[in-house]
Amino acid sequence: MTKLIQGRAKWLGMLMVAALLVLGGCGNSQSSSDESSSSSSATSQSSQTNASTQAVQKAKKLIASGEYEQALTTLQDVSAPSTKVKSLISEVKQLIQAESDYKNGNYNSATDSTTTLQKSDTNEVQQAAAGLADKITSAKNSDSSSTSSVTSSESTSSSSNSSSSATTDENSIISKFASAVGYYGKSGYSFTIDGQSGQTYTIEVRKDNQDGSVANLVGIYQYNASTGAVTKTN
Repeated sequence: MTKLIQGRAKWLGMLMVAALLVLGGCGNSQSSSDESSSSSSATSQSSQTNASTQAVQKAKKLIASGEYEQALTTLQDVSAPSTKVKSLISEVKQLIQAESDYKNGNYNSATDSTTTLQKSDTNEVQQAAAGLADKITSAKNSDSSSTSSVTSSESTSSSSNSSSSATTDENSIISKFASAVGYYGKSGYSFTIDGQSGQTYTIEVRKDNQDGSVANLVGIYQYNASTGAVTKTN
């Protein structure tokens, strides 16, 4: 009887050892799986970080060379963008829009954008915005100068036209006067308008001397352009 009990106890002990070994193996397997998962996650995060860093560095070089569209594409290709990548994407889009506004003559909008971008944490963005701001200022000054030039030209043209018109009017008055007093078509006579009061003109008439000396005064007349009346005052 005692031997039977001892045999059963020994058998139970062996079962317990086997169970412990199985449980231990399961524990080790779970621990190994957790460690593998953690390692894989860390590797993935590291890979994503490297991708963002590389994209930012490449984009900075493209921005510095004025290739904004290529810089934007580089940043948007990052599958899991970092905060820096997202921020830079926003700024590059602003740069592209500002440049478009500048080229289309929307200087105020372009200026607002460049003012904001010059406060960027990225040096390349600051410099690109500053360079564009200089172009905008030059364009504004050029437009202002061009406007002044056109205004001056128009003023000169207007003055010239006025002078030409005045000369034409005087010639017309003298022709009508000469016809009224009978001098029209005769050579050797000169006519000078000395004054005007409304439609009445004071006209001096002289006749050239054959010897080329000072022309003799023929007379001073009052000529009314409206009525055609002529009065000799001297």
